[in-house]
Amino acid sequence: MGNQQSAIGNKGRHWKRLARLVVLFAAVGLVATHLHRADLARALAHLKVGYIAFVVLALSPLAVLLRALRWRALVPAGDRAPLRAYAGAYLVGVLANTILLGRFGDLVKAKFICRPGVDYGRSLSVVVIDRLLEGLALLLVFAAVLLNTPLPAWASRLAWVAGLASLVALVALRALFAYRAGFVRMAERGSARLPASIRGWSLGVPERLLAGCEALASYRRVTVALLYAFAVWGVEIATVAILLRALSVPAPWLVAAIVLVVVLNFGMLVPTSPGAVGIYQLLCVFALSLWRVDRQLALALGIVMQTILFLPLYLAGLVWLVVATRSKSGKARADAALPVPMLRKMR
Repeated sequence: MGNQQSAIGNKGRHWKRLARLVVLFAAVGLVATHLHRADLARALAHLKVGYIAFVVLALSPLAVLLRALRWRALVPAGDRAPLRAYAGAYLVGVLANTILLGRFGDLVKAKFICRPGVDYGRSLSVVVIDRLLEGLALLLVFAAVLLNTPLPAWASRLAWVAGLASLVALVALRALFAYRAGFVRMAERGSARLPASIRGWSLGVPERLLAGCEALASYRRVTVALLYAFAVWGVEIATVAILLRALSVPAPWLVAAIVLVVVLNFGMLVPTSPGAVGIYQLLCVFALSLWRVDRQLALALGIVMQTILFLPLYLAGLVWLVVATRSKSGKARADAALPVPMLRKMR
């Protein structure tokens, strides 16, 4: 029976991989049929080395630092790790998101930060809260644009629906944390007839996840995290505005940058091709169609943006992963070489 279930699970994973490859080839093929080399070369000719250097060496590292600070602000003081650990976990999570469906790279990110000793359940809850606050901050920025700039009805609906969903999720998590004792008692009664091993696991997981929602009980930490989120989106929007200007895209740079950031971030929540290659460029075309930007230029912008903004992060995440793995294996070898009494004393 177990072998049969394992075979079914493996078959399902193979179908998922195949589906992602089909989406990848379809999206890349669609982009390739509408983009000519001459148009891409013309767009790249406008892109100066100074713009690339400023984005890669200044703005992207600043965004990573702000995200690490925001994440650390939500973690209880006793569970906090060094700031570099949060930055490294974020980079590894970005790398994992290129392989896993949707945003499930965040599961890797939450696990990676547990190495200094932070519980995985608590870490995962903080990552979820961090994502919700990040989305809420972006939608508040988008709402401010909607009040001053006429945009299509779908933009307004997106802001309202996504904003309310984020707010409701945060309120629900806050309520679950406040009444976690009652929730755990209900879970204990519901799992009374389960085997002891399964019962312990089924009770321990929700309890640790709810414990991680403690950040929502501190209005100060939530406020600090929101301020960091606004700062992150300020850097992201400035980055996109610089690239719009660098490629001479005929659209209001600030408003177009905000719309692009919103469309790209919410559009890539849906599981698509690896690294959202092809989909990213099509989302750029969709967002810039509001200003009737030429499709060739929008596709070229998507290629440039994805290369400049993500490729350095992927490389940094890969380097961080290799260094961390070697460091862990080296520590394990060193611990193995120590006498047992000394090892116990050190721990």
